[in-house]
Amino acid sequence: MVASCRGNRGRGFDRMVLFFADRIVAHQLSGIQGIRELAEVMGSCREYGGDGQPWSYGRMRRVLVRGAQLGVLLPQRSLSEAASQRAPNYRSRSRTDFPVRSGGSASQGDRL
Repeated sequence: MVASCRGNRGRGFDRMVLFFADRIVAHQLSGIQGIRELAEVMGSCREYGGDGQPWSYGRMRRVLVRGAQLGVLLPQRSLSEAASQRAPNYRSRSRTDFPVRSGGSASQGDRL
């Protein structure tokens, strides 16, 4: 096993990855793929990391990377896969989709 060649600090982290692997895979198979979404779901289920701290983006990313290296978690999506599965960007609409104010100068009521 890969964990046997790691130091004491690494072995503890590997044990935490193995402990949470089945829960993370269950969330991934239910359709939650983003790192932030996984961290939010694990936090809302009152699942805390090995040291009792809530899940953050960085912690979840480290767990996903190490879990894929150990072969217990699904491999991460590539950038092109993530971009193709992302929600639509509503800011990319053209300017013609937005109403334009007519009139010469802004009146006192239009200013903030």
